[in-house]
Amino acid sequence: MDRVSQFAFALASTVAAATMVAEGAHAQSAEEMGAAVVNFLLRNPTTANRTKPDERAALEVIRDLLTTQAQRAHELDYARAGTDNIIIQSGDGRRSQLVRNQSGDVFLVVDGVIYPVALTLVSEAAGQIGLGGQRQAPVSTLMSDAINQFLDAVRANDIPRMGQLWGSARGPASEWMSDSELHRRMTVVQRYLNAHGYRIVEGPLAVPGRTDRRMYQVELQRAQCPQVQPIEIVQTRRGGWIVADVHLESVGTPGCW
Repeated sequence: MDRVSQFAFALASTVAAATMVAEGAHAQSAEEMGAAVVNFLLRNPTTANRTKPDERAALEVIRDLLTTQAQRAHELDYARAGTDNIIIQSGDGRRSQLVRNQSGDVFLVVDGVIYPVALTLVSEAAGQIGLGGQRQAPVSTLMSDAINQFLDAVRANDIPRMGQLWGSARGPASEWMSDSELHRRMTVVQRYLNAHGYRIVEGPLAVPGRTDRRMYQVELQRAQCPQVQPIEIVQTRRGGWIVADVHLESVGTPGCW
């Protein structure tokens, strides 16, 4: 348990009621489904087949871990321990839990051994299933990826992608801002931040008064006017990180190369 405690997750104190899931004429108990989910995640998959109940349940329990107001849509018996820990009841003697650390990374912990969950699988759970059955833009579980992916979209002049990687704690702006307003804002940001290349020179740094934010200092690589630009990321309410503030007031002349 020493390796688990470094993530500062408390053990669950209650267990959800058992449910049944039907697969054709065969019914699996919640504990049998829990064991199947653990076995699937132990294979370190990068994607899941949602036609298979255990793989679909694995996606949904990851999604539940990433949300602050979990919807018990999946047919898996588990107990919640705050927003960062799910105990999976497998009935086979294994002590299994799905956890998320402060950086947003997701891990499966089985009998004290930590197994990372692939970023692509986490992104699939967050983006392709979505809350309430609606599609959501995938968000990065790694802080630095949030910066790199956004700046890659800036350099490629991919305005729609920028809108999926920028927003607030409520989530990517592509999910709640009008298309016209988002396009207008991202067009301005792209013009100011465009550069031949980018390099993170410092970060993540704490943002005073905002425990859900981190600051990076990023070099905008330009032949005529290189500079180091502060960019803030925010942890969304469902988990993961996106760019929140690019501090355009610090950029200087737009379009300078």
